[in-house]
Amino acid sequence: MQKAEVLEEIFDKNIIEVIRIFAASPRQHFSLSQVAYLSGVKTATSLRIINKLIEKNFVDINVIGKTKLYQWKKGSQTDFLVKLLQSTTPENFEI
Repeated sequence: MQKAEVLEEIFDKNIIEVIRIFAASPRQHFSLSQVAYLSGVKTATSLRIINKLIEKNFVDINVIGKTKLYQWKKGSQTDFLVKLLQSTTPENFEI
């Protein structure tokens, strides 16, 4: 079993896809619809995942009027997660 398969066995594939969107562009702000579209994960599922990432201090939320934008939080915890994903992804997919 490859590293990527082990990670997908432990974590839901949707969670990994949402995390990859943020980790690939850590300085970019994303709306919920952008995250859902780019990750291929349904909007409601993306929102649940994002809320969990906010709770665990992986993602920041910025509210501008009625608009909510989400951004990858910089820190040792998130750096570790990015390195873990990089070590388990195929060479043709970069984070």
